[in-house]
Amino acid sequence: MSQGQPASGLHIPLERLQRLVPRRDWQAIFPAELLSEEGTELRVAEVKVATGSEVALDLVLDQVIEGVLVLGSVTYAWSGDCARCVQPVQGTTVIEIRELFETEPDEGETYLLGNEYLDLLPMVRDAVLLELPIGAVPCP
Repeated sequence: MSQGQPASGLHIPLERLQRLVPRRDWQAIFPAELLSEEGTELRVAEVKVATGSEVALDLVLDQVIEGVLVLGSVTYAWSGDCARCVQPVQGTTVIEIRELFETEPDEGETYLLGNEYLDLLPMVRDAVLLELPIGAVPCP
């Protein structure tokens, strides 16, 4: 691992794609706390990424003319309160990912492609926040 490279599973060395036989698959499991900004929870209203949980990535990277296309899934656990009875509710969400990383990204459309690494943190954080249930699923 290169100097300055976090071992979080959120940084992918681009040299993987430049080999004679590219290594395109990327799997990682990391603590959900790595997605937090400055120690704040990832939450929308009363629903948040479950404390102490892990996030799992199962991705495939494709070099394309524009940059690198990332395909696959992000899986994470969430918790919140039932919209009816206000009892604790939990669930697991699997998000299908299809995102483009470019050297000159369009804000809100694509992500920054670094010189040596692909930083998945902004993409994963955005995907998780966008897929959190706005009101926790009501209890059965």
